[in-house]
Amino acid sequence: MKIILSKILLIKMKHAEKYQHFALDANNNLININNTGKADKEKYYCPFCHEEMICRRGNIRQWHFAHKVSQCSYDKYLHSISEIMISEWFSKSECVILKRNTFEYCREYDSCKLFELDICRETVNAEVNLKKYYSQCLIEHGYGGYIADIYCKSINNNHPPLFWEIFVTHECTQEKKIRDTHYRT
Repeated sequence: MKIILSKILLIKMKHAEKYQHFALDANNNLININNTGKADKEKYYCPFCHEEMICRRGNIRQWHFAHKVSQCSYDKYLHSISEIMISEWFSKSECVILKRNTFEYCREYDSCKLFELDICRETVNAEVNLKKYYSQCLIEHGYGGYIADIYCKSINNNHPPLFWEIFVTHECTQEKKIRDTHYRT
């Protein structure tokens, strides 16, 4: 089984305040606090714990959502929002370009008696339109003993699935990267 993994790094906030600018509405749509009304009677929910959230739209602090009763992990909240945003972006975009560095080798690479890696190989930029190969982007989807944060399903199953692992503070374990996979960053 061949699975391709990619990772996405979320940059830590520079401010001590951990505002929650997004919540889910009753239809499971991700809503920005700026798109709510002052006297909004709509119910909103945390993308991670699914507990009810309320709009805080005062004049002193930044507008934000807050848990009505309890709090949940801010890192897991960010992780859940990232999954939703990336999945929506993938679904709505006509093109999803993956840019990465790859290597190009000289044509004598396999038989050269004077082979020297630094001379016979150069780094080149490569671009791939993921929408050409993948039709669907699913959140927390299982496949082959894994649960991917984001799982991209191949069009006509001609390509191995693409797993995206999102981390806010802790990168994937080495075991998860290596076990039956080809991990690319």
